[in-house]
Parts: sequence; C-alpha cells; structure tokens
Amino acid sequence: MKNIVALFFAFLVFTACNQSGSGYTVPKSSGNTNRILVVTKGTDWEGEIGDALRSLFGQHQIGLPQPETILSVTQVDPVGFEGFMRHGKAVLVINIGSNEEGISVERNKYAMPQIIVYANAKDKASVKRLLQDKGEEIITTFQEEDIKFIQNIFRKEG
Repeated sequence: MKNIVALFFAFLVFTACNQSGSGYTVPKSSGNTNRILVVTKGTDWEGEIGDALRSLFGQHQIGLPQPETILSVTQVDPVGFEGFMRHGKAVLVINIGSNEEGISVERNKYAMPQIIVYANAKDKASVKRLLQDKGEEIITTFQEEDIKFIQNIFRKEG
C-alpha cells in the first residue's frame, strides 16, 4: 500500500512540472493580443525613447475603415516589474548600459505563453537607433507570437 501511495505522489510531482524541465509550473500569462508591456524608466518613457516607441508601435494598420495602431503599448518602470506584472503575455524590456547591443528573445520565463524581447543598448541614442533598425523585426516577433496564440485557441476549440 505504501508503494502505491508513493507512486501516486511521484506521478503528481512529475505531471505538475512544465515541459521545459525547470522544475516548477509557470502561471498563465495575462494580456490581450496586439498589446505589449514596455519595461523602461518613466523618464525614458516620457522622453525621446518613449516617443520613438510610441511612433514605432503607434503606426496605423493598413486596410481598416478606422485608424487603429499596430500594437497598443503600456509602460512600467523596471522597479515595478515584479509579481503579477511579470505575467504579461508580450513584454519589451529596454536595457540601457549594456555592453552588447541588439535584441534577444526569451519565451515562457515568468508565465506561459509569454514572449519577452530584450532591446540592449549602450546609451539612449543607441536605443533610438536600435528601434529604427530592428523595429520591424520586433513588431513581427510580437505579431507572430499573437498568431500562434490565437491558432492555439482555435486548435483547442476545434
């Protein structure tokens, strides 16, 4: 009888873990499609970096009868990016002061499904340049993830 109980608990432990092998279950992500959370300082958001981000993501969709932006953007300070704020479905983290410039992508770090795009740059001017050079790639990355998310919903319902 003890072996059966031990086997049952072992089964529960292994099935509760996620497939990534990290040893714990990540929570479900929150957020709507076509919506991203930008993690950057409030002063940067109110300045040129925020203007560049709003200009990039605020482009209008082509072919719609009324103006609608490509992506809706909200901002949170890095200090406030804790707890449930980390469960956002689509997150863009602006890292200023990084030695390596460029973008990188991480999936399902704090929640599932989740995509986090890191924009790493040496200074504010480099962030603006990075957004100009890689902006379309960032948009495409978020849009492709939204498409996968919606397709997954239809697969479950069908």
